[in-house]
Amino acid sequence: MDIHMITQNPEKMKDKKLIVRVTEFEKRQLKQEADKRGMTPSELIRSFIARLPVPQDS
Repeated sequence: MDIHMITQNPEKMKDKKLIVRVTEFEKRQLKQEADKRGMTPSELIRSFIARLPVPQDS
């Protein structure tokens, strides 16, 4: 049996929750695009956020 330990960088742990209200249409758009890319809606949103500039207070 192979056992692999996964360590995470504490700065990259997903410990914040963001609630965004969208219309049913927007939700379907997000799901469709995520499916097309083989991602979850959350992964797709995080990929969009990753393209934003680094915050100045970081």
